Amino acid sequence: MESRQQQWQQELIRQRRLCVVVLCGILSAASAHCQTQDRAQEISAGTNTPSLCRFAVALPEMDGPVTLGIFSPDGKLTRLLYRDTATDSIPAGLNGLLVTWDGKDDSGLPVPPGKYHARGLVHGKLMASALPYSSSKPDWHDSRLQGTNDPSLASLLPFMLTPFSTNQITVTAAQDALLETRPQLTVSAFLTGEEIVVTAAGLPIFSIPIEPYLPPKGEPTITLWHGNRPGTAELNLISTGRKTSYLLSGLDQLVPLDAGALPMPPEIFIPDSASSDTGTPRP
Repeated sequence: MESRQQQWQQELIRQRRLCVVVLCGILSAASAHCQTQDRAQEISAGTNTPSLCRFAVALPEMDGPVTLGIFSPDGKLTRLLYRDTATDSIPAGLNGLLVTWDGKDDSGLPVPPGKYHARGLVHGKLMASALPYSSSKPDWHDSRLQGTNDPSLASLLPFMLTPFSTNQITVTAAQDALLETRPQLTVSAFLTGEEIVVTAAGLPIFSIPIEPYLPPKGEPTITLWHGNRPGTAELNLISTGRKTSYLLSGLDQLVPLDAGALPMPPEIFIPDSASSDTGTPRP
């Protein structure tokens, strides 16, 4: 009697296992069919996009917000994924932050095929404060140079003043265990709309709103100078008969992130006839 009950139990277990296997197969096939239909509908609707890119970004020792973007093969910022974002609001795993890119640019359009790059910054406290304006004195940078007592700079003053001004400087990345060396980062500033955007390594780190006082004639110019303290810089917005200066600080607290290359394969397009015949995308 006991052996027969054992046989029944074993047969019942075997049947249950078989049902589970069959059910899993049905669910898997249904899921694949739904994904295929969704993919076909995206393509027929003209919303075909490349596969998602998922990658991990190792975090440095520095504790601070993250700015992260996707750069095109020619080095231009194509998609800004995170800007000044707290790390605890980004999914994370054992290898760092877990980032997903849908293969689109900032306009929502699929990017052309090519090798893209994911780069970012972790930074400390960044500040931009307006400097007082005095029409009787030259700008902060020129006054510091002209007021120096160092005789070795006297012959260089004509070459160090505004005729050679530019809208970018270079700063050294903060020391961090994530970095083998401390690379030089380019800090640039440009005017867009009613704000000044300051970038580091091609990523936005400052947005300074400005008053719409600029006259219609004459192109405004922006100059950047290293400050007299580590991690500071002077930014000047110069227009016809008017100049506004800002002090930037925190530029010595920038740690670059590099998630490596992201190859973007060509998109998969199918002819209308193929989609109407089979309803599925053709590789």
